[in-house]
Amino acid sequence: MAHTQLAPCTPEIRSDDISKGDYSSIIGISGNFTHDNGEEGTYKGNIAVSFPEATYLKVASAIFEEEYSEYSDGISDLGAEIINMIVGNAKRELQEMGFTSNMAIPSSISGPGHKIKYPGRTAVTIIPIDCDRGRFFIEVAYEDN
Repeated sequence: MAHTQLAPCTPEIRSDDISKGDYSSIIGISGNFTHDNGEEGTYKGNIAVSFPEATYLKVASAIFEEEYSEYSDGISDLGAEIINMIVGNAKRELQEMGFTSNMAIPSSISGPGHKIKYPGRTAVTIIPIDCDRGRFFIEVAYEDN
């Protein structure tokens, strides 16, 4: 939708709860799975997408074909829509691997240096994504069971 190619960069383990972006949307996902050996289990986690302001505005401008130079109510739901698309695609991939998936309704957080708190016992991987609109970040968190 943003008319750009995405290039994932080297993932890293998150060491604090400060977002790398100014605008973030987060969604919960949970479900069941069956191992190759027939053993069944459950999983739950969160996926977030976090944009620095400049990237968010450039992505919004490309998608809505209108120039945005500042954040406004007109583009406030963009991050939530993007996370819905990301998780929707992941849900299809997970289903092919034997996972069922339930998605929550996304929520959004904004402001420089905002915090994204995940439940205890949660491992968080940050995947920087580069494109010609700038860099943004996908965070994948799962709770150890």
